[in-house]
Amino acid sequence: MNDNKATVPISGRVSEDDYNFLMEYPVEGKVTASEKLRYVMSFFRSYHESLNDYSDCLAELNRLLEPSRKDIKKAELEAEVSSELLDRLLQVLPEMLALCITANVPKKSDKKLPALLALEERQLKLAMGLIESVLRMGLTQKSPTYNPTVLRDKMKTISELVELSRQT
Repeated sequence: MNDNKATVPISGRVSEDDYNFLMEYPVEGKVTASEKLRYVMSFFRSYHESLNDYSDCLAELNRLLEPSRKDIKKAELEAEVSSELLDRLLQVLPEMLALCITANVPKKSDKKLPALLALEERQLKLAMGLIESVLRMGLTQKSPTYNPTVLRDKMKTISELVELSRQT
C-alpha cells in the first residue's frame, strides 16, 4: 500500500476497544495510530476494489492467506513434514472463492442462466482437478500428507462410489 500519496486531515472518535486493538495489532513498519489508520483504510479500499476483478480478488485472497501459509510452512519445517494435500487446497480454494466473489451475475433474467452455467462449469473444472490430484495422492502406499495413510483409508470408500456410479 502506497504511503507517498497526498493526505487529507480528518478527526474522529473510536471506541477504546478499537483503539487498543489497533495499537496492539502488529502492522509492519506502522507504529502510530495515524500510520495504522492509513494502512487500515488503504487495506479496506483495496479489499473492496478487488471484489470486481478475478485476478485482483485472487491476489487479495492469497494475500489474506499468506500469514497462515507461512505459519504452516514454518511448522512443517520444524516438524519435518509436508502435505501436498494442504498445498493443493490452499491453491484451489482461493481460486474457487474468487470465482464466486467476482461472478457478477447479470441483472437481466435472460442473461443469468448462461452466466450461472459458465460459473458452474468453471467451478466444476477446479473441483474435478482437485479431486483428481487428491486421488493421485492416494494411489501410492504412502500419500504425500502428514499422515501417510490418511488417503489410503479413504480410497476404499471412493472406490465404492466409483463402482456405484458405473452401475447407474
